[in-house]
Order: sequence, then C-alpha cells, then structure tokens
Amino acid sequence: MKRTTASLLAFLAAPLACAAPHARATAPTQDGGPPVVERADQDDATPATPAPAARPQVHPPGVLPPATTEVAKTAWRAMLDAVVTRAADEASATAPTARVTDRFDVNLTLLTRSGRRGASPRPETHEFDTRVQYMEPYFVRYRLPEGVETGFGGDGPWLRDGEEVVLLRGREYETDKEQVRQVISLCKNFLSVSTPGRLRLAELTKLDRMPFQRDELPPRAGLDYRRLTWMRALTPDFRLVEAIQPKVPGQDDAQKEPLYRVFFGLDPQNHLPRVLHVVRIDADPRAMIFEQLILLENWDASRDESGRSILLPRRLYVHERLPTHPHFMQFLETPDREVYVRENSTLFPNLTEADFEPIVGRTPDAGR
Repeated sequence: MKRTTASLLAFLAAPLACAAPHARATAPTQDGGPPVVERADQDDATPATPAPAARPQVHPPGVLPPATTEVAKTAWRAMLDAVVTRAADEASATAPTARVTDRFDVNLTLLTRSGRRGASPRPETHEFDTRVQYMEPYFVRYRLPEGVETGFGGDGPWLRDGEEVVLLRGREYETDKEQVRQVISLCKNFLSVSTPGRLRLAELTKLDRMPFQRDELPPRAGLDYRRLTWMRALTPDFRLVEAIQPKVPGQDDAQKEPLYRVFFGLDPQNHLPRVLHVVRIDADPRAMIFEQLILLENWDASRDESGRSILLPRRLYVHERLPTHPHFMQFLETPDREVYVRENSTLFPNLTEADFEPIVGRTPDAGR
C-alpha cells in the first residue's frame, strides 16, 4: 500500500501543524460510531480554565431561540428564502425552510497557501482537483492527488490504492485517521455554509453595525463589509479543524459539543451570505484555535433529478488568523485557501451508507 503524504487535509489545513501539538488520534469506535480524539494530559502546573457559568439552550433546526427579535427573524428568514430560491421554470411550491440536505457530492478545485507566516517564511502554493462525497453524520470518501481514495464507512476509516484496501486501524495509521476526521469537519462546514436552514441555534441576533474594525478584514474587490447586513448566531453546527482541546487535570470526559459564534454578513440586495466569521466560544486559549473568515461568491443553483433546487456558493475564500500567536494575528490579504465548486456537483445526491465502503472495482469517478 502506497502511503500518501499529500493528503486532502495537508492541502486544506497546512497552517495547523502548530495548532494542537498535544492531541493524538485514536481508533474509531468499533460499533460504527463517529471518529473520536484522545486528548493528552497537559502539565499539572497549568491551571484549568473555568467552565462558563451557563450554557445557552440549543434548539432544533427550524426553531429560533425564544429571545430572537422580530427584526432578526425577518433577516434570517430572508436569507433562508434566498438560499433556496427556485429557478423560474420550477413549478413546485415546497416550503423553502424545509428544503435542507444532509449530504453532497461535489467536484472541487482547491488552492492552498502555506508557509507565509513565521520568522522565516517559506511560501508554498498547491492546487489540485478532487471529488468529495459526504453524508451525515460522518460518512465520507474523497480522492487524494495521487489517485488514492480515503473515506469513513460503517467499519471506520479506510484507504484504497487501486485494488488494495487497508482499514486504518492501529497506531501506524494515526496520521491518516486524523486526516479523515479533519475532512469530516470540513464537510460539516460546507453543509452549514450551503444550507443554513439546517443549523441548530442557541442565539440569533441582528447587529446594528459591522462587528469588526475595517482594518481587521482583508480587502476584496467589490466587497464593502460596512454595507452588509450583519447577524450573530451561536450554533454547534460549524467546525474548526484545529478545534481540538487538550485534556486538563480534573476535566470531565463527557464533553458537551462545542459552540461556535458565527457572524453572517449578508448582501443587502439579495440577502445571500457574502461573509462568515467563525470562532469557537468558551475555548481554552491554550488550544490555539484559529478564527476563520470565509468569503462566499458566485452563488448558483444546484438541482436534483426531481427538480429541487438550492443555491450553492461556487467560490469560497478562507482566511485564518490566530490572535494569540504573533505570526497569525492578521488576516492576510491573499486567502489561505481557495475552493472552487465545479460543474456536476450536487447537494442532493442519491447516496446510501453502502456508497462509503471501499468496494474493490469501484473507480473514483463511478457512481454518478
């Protein structure tokens, strides 16, 4: 079996090599459950960060928190309606907020930049095409630049090179298993970006002004951050791939899922998201968790065979910063990652659990 080093995660999350040095991966649960991460103990001399006094209640998709104002409800529903706007030739009248998806099959062109920060920068740029299939809660398969496929199916993570398949079990595959977990996080984010109607919300607020200083944000031609309609949400349905906190002495193993504060910058004309800012709240600063600023462009319709339609951002530009680290305190003008969603991509694929098994004889481009 050829061991690949240029994995999808290596391209997508290159800056994260210094982000979570204390975390190490463990094997997936044997009952087919989602991937897990074992958190190594830290130095006993380092005090634990106190837990927040109260955690806001998370509501199911489609249910807004009771404290949400009418103006916030109106702005949120306008965004949901905009994302699922049907093409003019569609006659069906399905309720927009009910039309969500828990899977996708997309072809992507990925461009990433790394090594641009630090005392001795060594800039590198990588670009490649891949296909990613995903189905909630954690099923995934994706093609690596070398033609190797990796995924997570009913028996856990696997890697396939031609006719040879390896189940990623054992300590020698720790890096590969961690990469699969990180790609699952990236897939969850893509679904949350593309179908905000599926988000579980703990808080939703419409803001009176932009929540950033102008010089904090990277310039983008044709984008005036100050003119956007800004909203703030708390939700567990985003992921930061570097959000792996080390375990501290006395910490309860039964961790609640993390909450993320997400700022939505909406186009005031068409109500589509143009900017997302994602940061984990109540996180231990020692975890060195990056903030993500995602710029969304070229929203276009994706339809299934039944005519259901949902808009999909065709271009995503991801900027990262780490305010607690001197070399990551600014969002650089040029994004860390660029994602281009190509044709023949859909948010409504006919996928089942069987599609995520490493079946010998299935080519990477089969199953369309």
